[in-house]
Amino acid sequence: MNAEMEKLVQGSDLAKGFEKRTDEEAMDEVDRELGVRLRVFERWIGEGRVSKTDARDRLQRLIKASVLLERALTPKAPTV
Repeated sequence: MNAEMEKLVQGSDLAKGFEKRTDEEAMDEVDRELGVRLRVFERWIGEGRVSKTDARDRLQRLIKASVLLERALTPKAPTV
């Protein structure tokens, strides 16, 4: 988490206790947010709330975050 986000999190009562969340809960939340964005971005593009370019960029970044998190949480097979 970058320094700006860390300050926001530290100042938020809603964020307190995030350390107690499991890795699996974090992965589930990223995937849930990805599903939400997949559903709403097309509508938002049509409503002019977000450009297609911006929506694609945000979606691709979130997909990449999901892939990276999944890789980080997947146990590596031992090498012999």
